[in-house]
Amino acid sequence: MAIKRPRPRREDFTIGRICPLPLEYAAAKDVLDDLYDESTEHTTGRIHNHEVVIACLPAGQIGTNEAAAAFSRMISAFPSLRAGFLVGIAGGVPSAKADIRLGDVVISQPEGSHGGVVQYAFAPRGG
Repeated sequence: MAIKRPRPRREDFTIGRICPLPLEYAAAKDVLDDLYDESTEHTTGRIHNHEVVIACLPAGQIGTNEAAAAFSRMISAFPSLRAGFLVGIAGGVPSAKADIRLGDVVISQPEGSHGGVVQYAFAPRGG
């Protein structure tokens, strides 16, 4: 378990991470070397020599719009962020065409005019 310490200045944080699900958020907090602060909006801590901000999407809110809004709030609160990551278990990625399994690392890469991020429209299944 990480030790609570006084939090550095907001300007010291350079890495932001968004977790779509609470389970992913809990795992992200567990890998912090130091835990500075937890609030309803985010958790701040350190991994090696990097000051990190971690946030979880609100319950029941998934998708690119919600992730973009979360990053916007994070960037407003922590103006020195240099890198942002959305890290999750990629539940919507596996398919017959793509042999991607739990534990694999998937990284998007821009190509041509495509930004490298694929948006899936999640719809409830009828019963």
